[in-house]
Amino acid sequence: MLTVAQQNLVNDNENLIYFQMRKMHIKDFEEFYGSAAYGLCKAARDYNPNKGSFSTLATLYIRNEILMDKREWKRSLHPLISIDQTKEFDHGGDTEESVIQVPAEDEILPLENKIYVQSIYERLKKIQMTPKEHKVFILWLKGMKHADIAKIMGVTRPLITRYITRAKIKCKLEIDYQ
Repeated sequence: MLTVAQQNLVNDNENLIYFQMRKMHIKDFEEFYGSAAYGLCKAARDYNPNKGSFSTLATLYIRNEILMDKREWKRSLHPLISIDQTKEFDHGGDTEESVIQVPAEDEILPLENKIYVQSIYERLKKIQMTPKEHKVFILWLKGMKHADIAKIMGVTRPLITRYITRAKIKCKLEIDYQ
């Protein structure tokens, strides 16, 4: 419950709600007005005149409440699903339990990367590189660091950097040519 002084602070600064919504490019004021007003009331409750201006504190509280409201709205659109979540299906009176098989993000991304890298390897065969440039570039594409490649090849790290730079230039020229 707000004190009379806090209520007056809220009433005197209600325009901060509209200011912050405009600043956040919110067009439908009614949708977020409730959460923004809640933020203004929280700011009035927590305000300490010795620590700064009320408007600065209030705009931060208002913004935070609006952002939290937006996040909650997004979560309601995309509920989290567990890979092992059990889901019941109703087929004309018979209930059947099934496990939803949703590939995890960490399973999809490596597969996509592998496909992408393989397509790059196929394109690399067509690009004119020296055998050393080709070997160094392949190792670099596989994620190895310059220092590790230098150890494998028995050369200095700056030389590896030059090989990779030349290979990138040749790739760029080939891609731009096509």
